[in-house]
Amino acid sequence: MNKQEAFMNKNLRLEPTMSGNLSDYTFTVKDVFAIHGEKTSAGHPEWLRTHPENTATAPAIERLLRSGAALTGTTISDELMYSLHGDNVHYGMPVNPADPEAIPGGSSSGSASAAAAGSTDFALGTDTGGSVRVPSSYCGLYGIRPTHGAVSLEGVVPLAPSFDTVGWMSRDPKVLQQVGDALLPAGEEEAPYRTIWWEEEAWTEYANEYKQALGKVFSAVQAQAETLNENRLAANSLAEWAEVFRLQQAVEIGEMHREWIREHKPTFGPGVRDRFAFAAGTRREDYRHIFEKRKQLRDELQQRLGQDTVMVIPTVPGPAPKIQAGEDEIQAVRKRTMQLTCIAGIGGLPQVTIPVEMSGKAPISISIIANRNDDRRLLSFIQHVVRNLQYNDS
Repeated sequence: MNKQEAFMNKNLRLEPTMSGNLSDYTFTVKDVFAIHGEKTSAGHPEWLRTHPENTATAPAIERLLRSGAALTGTTISDELMYSLHGDNVHYGMPVNPADPEAIPGGSSSGSASAAAAGSTDFALGTDTGGSVRVPSSYCGLYGIRPTHGAVSLEGVVPLAPSFDTVGWMSRDPKVLQQVGDALLPAGEEEAPYRTIWWEEEAWTEYANEYKQALGKVFSAVQAQAETLNENRLAANSLAEWAEVFRLQQAVEIGEMHREWIREHKPTFGPGVRDRFAFAAGTRREDYRHIFEKRKQLRDELQQRLGQDTVMVIPTVPGPAPKIQAGEDEIQAVRKRTMQLTCIAGIGGLPQVTIPVEMSGKAPISISIIANRNDDRRLLSFIQHVVRNLQYNDS
């Protein structure tokens, strides 16, 4: 695999249009966001060739420019955003600065690589099935997948519209919150949460060595609430949730990209090729029961979270797989990862990734999920957790 730097266009720069809470910050964007006068690759040279220059800039970028931040480049995406790996057969694999021998995670691989390397203060990506959360975990970053629909997707190449979100990553949790202040709808007073829900099945297969490393983080999270619950989300298993996610996502992806693929016959790398082939053969009328099941699961999840509970899960099954990992290992990790990332995806919920450094080892992370439109409150909660960690370490 060809490891390379994170950028598609490192020379592109947009200056701030106003001053604001992000003044003096720089950011990069995954090359799926429209920028006036530029073409978007969506991680594939054939997409770049067959689409015209953009006639407007994505509103998410414009909001950041109005808040004082400067855009300093576009970054590599996995092919049409349909991967969690971080490798692109056309443009290479961005380096994982936290562990150069490991994959960076995708599909916002370039954005995560740039942020983790310190090339930018924060980076925009997209997250459908985990494409901000996974690379954030692998590269040791704070990252957020916001409530579905909370940040405008106008001017962003779609993958599966009912799951697509604009997310962002940073080395600094305070910056993560400041970006949220610029992008998220205005919120109400941020009351504390009363209950921490440790999702039992999510932690069952998580290695004990990683649980031990997360001890301080567990304590810092629990210190922010009155009640601790340990129970299961899924009546059967999270594998069922992941399958519902996989099938509805595939239907939507087929609807978005089937005709373009049929017309232009783009070459895809392993894994991505198989997933697009499956999506091309799906039809909504054959999967209406899956759409109904997703709605049922979403409503149940939102009801169980209510107004005062957050769920804590591992973001991913463990540290980033090594670049030389075999196909069987890669697929096993992907399958287990989707059982974790599908929760927020099905619910349309905000999820924040908190990185944890292990001495001399690759980073791991936990994630905290809140109910819909609780994004600002969740970001504030994360600040309390981090301050608690820093206080206990001092």
